[in-house]
Amino acid sequence: MILILGAGLAGLSLAYHLGDAPYMILEKEQEPGGLCRSMKLDGFTFDYTGHLLHWRNPYTPSLLEELLPDGWIGHRRRAAIYLYGRFIPYPFQANLWALPRGVREDCIKGYQDRRGTGDDFLSWIEAHFGKGMAEHFFIPYNRKLWRIPLEEISPEWAERFIPKPSPEEVLRGRGNPLQQQLGYHRSFLYPKEGGIGTLAEALAQRVKGLQLGRAVSSIRPKDRVVVLEDGEELPYQLLVSTLPLPELLEMMEGLPEEVLQGAKGLRYVSVFVIGMAVDRPEVSPYHWIYFPEARFPFYRVGFPSSLSPKMAPEGKSSLCVEVSHRPDEPLNQQALIDQTLQGLSEAGIIQEGDRVRVLLTLDIRYAYVIYDKGRRALLPKVLQFLEGYGIRCLGRYGLWQYATMEDVLLEGRDLATELR
Repeated sequence: MILILGAGLAGLSLAYHLGDAPYMILEKEQEPGGLCRSMKLDGFTFDYTGHLLHWRNPYTPSLLEELLPDGWIGHRRRAAIYLYGRFIPYPFQANLWALPRGVREDCIKGYQDRRGTGDDFLSWIEAHFGKGMAEHFFIPYNRKLWRIPLEEISPEWAERFIPKPSPEEVLRGRGNPLQQQLGYHRSFLYPKEGGIGTLAEALAQRVKGLQLGRAVSSIRPKDRVVVLEDGEELPYQLLVSTLPLPELLEMMEGLPEEVLQGAKGLRYVSVFVIGMAVDRPEVSPYHWIYFPEARFPFYRVGFPSSLSPKMAPEGKSSLCVEVSHRPDEPLNQQALIDQTLQGLSEAGIIQEGDRVRVLLTLDIRYAYVIYDKGRRALLPKVLQFLEGYGIRCLGRYGLWQYATMEDVLLEGRDLATELR
């Protein structure tokens, strides 16, 4: 018996691809999906913050079509950075033409003077983009997102997720917009209706052995037994955990002290989400906007109503505002909401006379894994230790990684292929 902990996208993908192999999947919530869920509030649909499906593997769109036939809308990314009172097309480093002249010249000079390779994230930024772009955009934005000194972050994740235009593209982009888009998410798919949660629901309908409202209290790895909160004990041959790695390790009995202490050093960022409704259509031409300046408490604002006309009632718009914070940092939620409304007004997104309602607040504890030296040293040892007791980890938080939705779907498929 394969016992799967967590019915988020990773666990559901594994179960789906296991086919007729014997398994059971346990989910503590009363609905599947994990962070790949959607909520319907007063005619609006909100995801648990932004989830967009971009792909590199040809299997992914065929899987999505199988799960939701004719259920997808294709988009070409419309994203921007709000900086110095104007909207700069994303990515910043390829659209210097849109900056004020002095800032543009500063960025070009820094780019031409760049050198080195970068052993930490801060030096990686300066080595690839120069001090001008670093100081005007990359440093303030990433400090706001990660909430720790950038010197403490290792850069291996950035190679894939931060676009690196060629020198020719950077120099062309200082005078005119580039004809081609750059970056891993330049095009993406989104469900026609129901939000991203419809993907998890479609997977859940096709798996067997899914048990909801079944929370784990502890794990006895030497006995290969999972103990549920209601006291039931479930033996397993193989345990696959998609739970956040620190939570999994806290549940395990008899862990060596060095593993337990190392787990406490795994760092991450939490995100406070504010879902808003505006009684005006098309409040922004963008899918999302980045905000690097310190005067705005949020680092990103998404517009769910731009993804599908079914996400908001006709003639209305929706916003999803994201504020990062340290996991145990106390939040004054009302103050953040007030500051957010003021910031959105300053940026011209909310206009005088708009009727704005806050429909949703959500604090996501595990939002972004921090890649630091501690993670790099500890993670292989922890995963090897767990495998010795028949425990495999899977997914964005199970494997403690920065991963896309496609990554998680394919990891579930690949592990199922290995285990069948």
